[in-house]
Amino acid sequence: MALPKRIDFTDEGRKSLGKFSYEVRRSVLKKITEYNQKPDLIAAHIKQLTDTNPPRTRLKIGRDHRCIGSTAGDTPYLSVIIDRKDL
Repeated sequence: MALPKRIDFTDEGRKSLGKFSYEVRRSVLKKITEYNQKPDLIAAHIKQLTDTNPPRTRLKIGRDHRCIGSTAGDTPYLSVIIDRKDL
């Protein structure tokens, strides 16, 4: 996987984010903004998941939340935001 330059949401990802409390949404959006402003941080927090078809990626958002998505070119598209305890 090439080093991503920015992160974006799919429509499903935006819907998924809307299911969380205001504090969680704010935290996720703040972290995504931070990653987009400093792309070198993304590499330390994104992981290619194994044994998934189509290939999926996981991005850590703080201690308690993960974003699952796919990568198109150099851009990860986040399609689901989940609480880590639900993994």
